[in-house]
Amino acid sequence: MSFSIHFHNSDNRIKDQVVSFLKEWNSLDKGIEVQTSGSTGKPKTIKLKKEHMRISAGKTNAYFGLSAESKALLCLSLETIAGKMMLVRAICGNYSIVISPPSNRPLQNITEKIDFVALVPLQLKNSLDQDVKKLSSIDHILVGGGVLSSEVKKLISLNNLLVHHSFGMTETISHVAFQKIGINQSETYKAIPGVHFAQQDDQLCIHYPEIELTGLLTNDIVTLIDDQNFIWHGRKDFIVNSGGIKFQVEELEKKYAEIIDVPFFIFGEEDPVLGEKIVLCVESDKPIQLNKDKMKDFLPAYGTAKKVYYFPTFKYTVSGKINRIETLSTLNERTQSEIL
Repeated sequence: MSFSIHFHNSDNRIKDQVVSFLKEWNSLDKGIEVQTSGSTGKPKTIKLKKEHMRISAGKTNAYFGLSAESKALLCLSLETIAGKMMLVRAICGNYSIVISPPSNRPLQNITEKIDFVALVPLQLKNSLDQDVKKLSSIDHILVGGGVLSSEVKKLISLNNLLVHHSFGMTETISHVAFQKIGINQSETYKAIPGVHFAQQDDQLCIHYPEIELTGLLTNDIVTLIDDQNFIWHGRKDFIVNSGGIKFQVEELEKKYAEIIDVPFFIFGEEDPVLGEKIVLCVESDKPIQLNKDKMKDFLPAYGTAKKVYYFPTFKYTVSGKINRIETLSTLNERTQSEIL
């Protein structure tokens, strides 16, 4: 086999996006314009060098051992860096790629043998629940774009799978580190070749000289093991200071994920006594059962939510992440709330 594209139930809009990207990729322009996700702030457009995208693609292909005989599945939006890089990897690796419309259940109608797939957490969760046999037949599973719940991690292990959880962003041209989930599971993220890390005020600093990144300071709070490995705790901009105690939102969300089985997130709402109080936002058109006494058993002191907002639907980014800012902007009198 060699580079080829196969469309699976794709509409004309997706085909037009592919044609448009290939024209841009094959043009004389040395760069590609991409947009950041906007999951924690206003999206912005940046220009990435094609040379750097080729470097990134080559590293991923080498990491997973992909060759001209491989076949990948692209089921992510082509408006994201993740979607674009799947195409670039196939071009640079000279292998075939199947393109299907982004959906919450991407493997449902796939019949051919797939060697490599990239998913967002919701797609992985649904594949584990409903298409685990097809998922198990894929040699290399990459997931990125969000936190994996403890339930998803358990399902990965129970099904004896190996999933590579990526860490990266648009500015780093997708991933710069992987964490293994399931087989040979690791608590740390390990740098890809050519990348090393530093730390500044508990925040991760990325050095990737091959793509001209030196000292990129992120908002990610980490424990740095060495210049190749780190443990991720959450984002600096997702900290709630309640009664003088600082809570890392993502760390709390990992705990809440043990008792909440619908999409949710946490934020800090202004409180006259505590400064900020911990508030749950839940995607549900009706209140869910929350056992406050049970929450106290496994949550840190003062880590229990004081209020819950129920949203019929959240706002999502094109990459499938909950857009917290946009979701919170829809708070109004129609949103149900509950005091805990």
